[in-house]
Amino acid sequence: MVDTISLICRVDETILDALTSLSGRRLLIGADGEVERDQPRIGSLPGSYDPNLWVQPWTIDGNPALKVEGSAHRHILGHNVYGGPHCPIKAARYMIATLERYLGVPVPHWSLWTFQRIDLAWVFDAGSENAALAFIMETGRSLHTTTAARSMPRSFGTCQYLDRSKLYMKGPELRKHMPEHLTKPQRHQLLSEAASLLRFEVTFHRRDISRLTYSNLQTLDLEPLIRQAHEKLKTFSRTTDDAMQTVRTTTEVNARLSSKYSPMRAASLMGTWFKLTTLGESATKRTMSTATYYRHMSELKAAGISWTGTDVIRIQSLAFPADFSLSLNSPYLVRSGEHSKVSETLAAFAA
Repeated sequence: MVDTISLICRVDETILDALTSLSGRRLLIGADGEVERDQPRIGSLPGSYDPNLWVQPWTIDGNPALKVEGSAHRHILGHNVYGGPHCPIKAARYMIATLERYLGVPVPHWSLWTFQRIDLAWVFDAGSENAALAFIMETGRSLHTTTAARSMPRSFGTCQYLDRSKLYMKGPELRKHMPEHLTKPQRHQLLSEAASLLRFEVTFHRRDISRLTYSNLQTLDLEPLIRQAHEKLKTFSRTTDDAMQTVRTTTEVNARLSSKYSPMRAASLMGTWFKLTTLGESATKRTMSTATYYRHMSELKAAGISWTGTDVIRIQSLAFPADFSLSLNSPYLVRSGEHSKVSETLAAFAA
């Protein structure tokens, strides 16, 4: 699903004059849930949690331009608990049309705009907020000690970052940025649906987009970006494409290795697994040759074995489902997408 996008296009001075004559105002939604003022705000998007569309003067090769950024799904609903648009072209055209209404002057045709940023996301349901927190903490402890990732307690929960991708808890973020137009019962209902969710997002900037496909709205091919985002998900979660149930307890790991490999190979991999789950990846890598380390990692992943949140020494009982994993084959993947209201709104912007 598509989340935040950013668009740029060359414009003439008339459009810039129209922009500078206006002031941005915050999105206002009435008690009936309908947008009363949907004017974009002037400036940079403060964060992906913001429901407003933001516009600012820009330059392209020294020529005047406009940049508009935000999430069409959030702008329409006020939140993205239920997912996001499937088509970035529709979302982009919606944002351009909203901008044109705001400025009161014609802006360049949508086919002349280019993507400067596209965020793709998947959502997984851990079953409870405690389970989601336990999984994200274990991910940071066990997996990414040898990478540029960092674990940061924030107002919207603990995040894990790696190579322009992040994993975060939806519940704490929603508590801090709850849509103001919802009634108290609606807020409780929405929060109960979001509390157990983990959201994995991958950001593609213009250079990344241009390397994989055309960045122009008229010629963009989303599939290469989805494939690349999937590779980042597999790297982050240490999973493969195999639709094999994830195991992480000592008994299940031993049984899986014994069924898939020879006794000697299974014993060797079991030893590496114990090191990974107790020492972490960085320390384990120092105990063996680089070739052996990566071969064992590959074989463990191929067997559907996880070394996060296991039942070895430190954790006697699992705080999240034993077969939980961040994989497109995972039974915990939330296969929601566009909310019906978003689909109806964006239908008018089909190419």
